[in-house]
Amino acid sequence: MSGASSNSASVEDAGSARSEAEQADDFGYVDGRIDIAVCSAIFLLGLALFVLSGDIRQGSIPDPIGPDGWPKLLGGVLMLTMGANILRRVVSLRSAQHYRVISDGGKDDVAGRPGTVMRPLAMLGLAAVWVLVVPWTGFIVATIGILVFGLALMKVRSPVKLLLVPFLISLSAWLLFGVLFGIRLPAGLLEHTLIKVLLG
Repeated sequence: MSGASSNSASVEDAGSARSEAEQADDFGYVDGRIDIAVCSAIFLLGLALFVLSGDIRQGSIPDPIGPDGWPKLLGGVLMLTMGANILRRVVSLRSAQHYRVISDGGKDDVAGRPGTVMRPLAMLGLAAVWVLVVPWTGFIVATIGILVFGLALMKVRSPVKLLLVPFLISLSAWLLFGVLFGIRLPAGLLEHTLIKVLLG
């Protein structure tokens, strides 16, 4: 009985080792210290925003939260979130036996690699396209289109998410900046045409 139990245990150990190896092959290993380095850089950016924004002078139209209110708020949020993430990463790495951990997420553009430059470059390209087309299409139409393509690049395949999420984000941004803050957002020929058709 003891021999059978030891054999079954060795089989289970071999199976777990194979599954871990397969997972490593699928997702790859990453150095956990990279996250700490990136978060530290963003933390320093938030600190710089918080400190350097003190030199901003009041404009002709007084800001209710002060001329340095938004930069200090952004800097504080960056420092708070990145500091918490650094602490979490340090605690998890101290409990691990080594710094290399299995990366999160699924397969990406290149087989066997958990992340590539293809998607970030594609998103930057979409941002450039948005700048070029927004004067003709208008803010809402251009933003919806770019967000749909961006979600498709992230391999989102749900029709509801592909259409509803970009529409809600674009509409919310238009209401926030265009209506509430009074910022003149571009309304191109296509958007004017659509408004006329919808309003009859």
